[in-house]
Amino acid sequence: MDTVGNFFLAGEFEGTGDFGLGPVMADGGRDIFLVKLSASGAVVGAKTFGSAGNERAYGIATDASGNVVLVGETNDGALDFGGGPVWYSGGIVDSFAVKLTSAGGHQWTKSFGGLGTDQAFAVAVGGSGSVVVAGRFTDSINPGGGPLVAPPGTFGTYVARFSSSGVFSWAKAFSATKEVVSYLRCGDVRRGSDRRWQVRRRRVNLRGLAPRFRKGLVPLSRAARRKWRMPLDPDRGLSDIRRTTRQYE
Repeated sequence: MDTVGNFFLAGEFEGTGDFGLGPVMADGGRDIFLVKLSASGAVVGAKTFGSAGNERAYGIATDASGNVVLVGETNDGALDFGGGPVWYSGGIVDSFAVKLTSAGGHQWTKSFGGLGTDQAFAVAVGGSGSVVVAGRFTDSINPGGGPLVAPPGTFGTYVARFSSSGVFSWAKAFSATKEVVSYLRCGDVRRGSDRRWQVRRRRVNLRGLAPRFRKGLVPLSRAARRKWRMPLDPDRGLSDIRRTTRQYE
């Protein structure tokens, strides 16, 4: 939702879709849709983006001016948000982040990936308009400051920060088991009251997983749910990892 009460909805579709302004056809496999709704629920605008491949939108955020930042994945370099075809590594899927005006006009696009699976799942925008993107990757990924490398045979998790104009600031990567990293889709990125970025995973049931956690983290007991928080200083990067535990309700 933006500062004047408009809502933005993003997702993917196949075949034909109608988002309130008439039917549209997907370009190939799965395409992305972006819909703007007024505070009363009326459709203000709708756009679709696609290629002959498959695209997915996972996260969306707005800034103080009503601009929209959308993140997700693609497996086709023909995807175009309005600034020309995105860069595509040729791997399984690449991450993308795109900033659009409130009316859907293109401002900037970033895409990054390697030979493996690279997905952008969450995004947040700070008061100055800076953008933080979080996702997961295999093999290696380079959001702009050099390669980040995942542990062999498993996923790494990345967080990358860009300025309001799309200039790369920093990126950090950390590793966990496949099972834990897969829950990043259940979380989000936000800026906390202490002005630090947080990648937050909402409470999820991790019972039954093997206790292959990083040093300093312990397996979830059978009677609890766990919330993970990873505070990030916008200027200094990853600072520490905390955890809290709640009982089942």
